[in-house]
Amino acid sequence: MYAKDIEIALAKEANALLSGKTGTTQELADALRQVIRHSDWRYYVQDDPVLSDQEYDRLFSMLKQLEKDHPELQTPDSPTQRVAQGLTKNFPTVQHLVPMLSLENSYNADDLLDWDRKNRDASGLSQIEYCVEPKFDGASISSFMKTICWHAAPRGATACRATRSR
Repeated sequence: MYAKDIEIALAKEANALLSGKTGTTQELADALRQVIRHSDWRYYVQDDPVLSDQEYDRLFSMLKQLEKDHPELQTPDSPTQRVAQGLTKNFPTVQHLVPMLSLENSYNADDLLDWDRKNRDASGLSQIEYCVEPKFDGASISSFMKTICWHAAPRGATACRATRSR
């Protein structure tokens, strides 16, 4: 999908944006969208990420804030307006039995406390018991076992790509 010279240019653009590149708001929004779309393609389709989660989150937050401050720059195809597309078709689709929740880019205790508050507000419960386990990037799964067949589905939209094995 991307020629090698375009991939190199986008990697340089990502580094410039992360280093505080300046320009017009339109130029920054366009650059952020291009870099994020490329990163999404490398992560979700090629299974070969070019940015760390923290770098991606920083760029995504920059674009989100820019579009919030300048609503005229928001486009329907902006990464802030959609779920990643073009996911690999190598796996069948299954439904999660219970939701798998994201920590929403939580990097400190205050973020986690805010995330817990939002979950309690959404559920109407005063306390929630969580099961938290360490994970490798991109490897969160929910698994279901019945006799010798099992399903494992990554966190994401309600219907997810999944694996089925014996």
